[in-house]
Amino acid sequence: MTAIAQCWKVTRTDATVFAFTDHDVDLTVGGVLYESAIGFVPSAIERGTTLAADNQELSGLIDSDSITAADLRTGKWDGARVEIIEVDWTTETKLRTVVKGFLGQVEIADNQYSATLTSLEAELAKPVGRTVALRCDADLGDTRCGYSLSADTGSVTTVVSRLSFQDSALTAADGHYNGGKVTFTSGGNNGLTADIKRYVAATDTVELFEPLPYDLQIGDTFNVYQGCDKTMETCRDTFSNLDNFRGFPHLPGVKDMVGGSVS
Repeated sequence: MTAIAQCWKVTRTDATVFAFTDHDVDLTVGGVLYESAIGFVPSAIERGTTLAADNQELSGLIDSDSITAADLRTGKWDGARVEIIEVDWTTETKLRTVVKGFLGQVEIADNQYSATLTSLEAELAKPVGRTVALRCDADLGDTRCGYSLSADTGSVTTVVSRLSFQDSALTAADGHYNGGKVTFTSGGNNGLTADIKRYVAATDTVELFEPLPYDLQIGDTFNVYQGCDKTMETCRDTFSNLDNFRGFPHLPGVKDMVGGSVS
């Protein structure tokens, strides 16, 4: 009879720690209480001898009070650090570490979540340092940008979809919020920040890059922030912030290398 159970500890980016096991009762291993979560379904893990990243698919029913659909939909579990171990459930002792990694974007459908667990080797493939590019690599209003960014407040007057809405009280010029952000301060999406794709002043419409996790309602309030296309001209002419521009506008391109125009 096998006495091996799998346990996994999840540390979210907000430092909240959760622990679960596929055993039929809770287990305490190394002082950590692992809650029984029978609905968890991991795929097989293949570990190689190279530094190539190993991935695993995780899915499970939302049958734990610790995992809520609201937290999953609003991204609180995205990027969480995960450690999966095998234990002897008869003695509640750790046998080995199976994998350590990070959760990718968590998706939810039909009361079941799914996510990809990427092993720590994937961190070795990430670029180190800055990328040299024509456009600025700072975010408008952050410490590297240095621009004092303030929010405009508003409320939803017309719901188009989870991707767009209207606020008839907005008075900004066309495109003012393009590339900006909106943070909802009430309603089902309260506390969620979304990236703005475009703002059309003629119809007072705010369009988002990705759909919101919950339906909007008329009267939902929000803070909306101006956007930036991260070009040197916008930094200079719109924000008068050229001293803090973080791009490389004079970087030679193909045209410069060939000494003329490229057809």
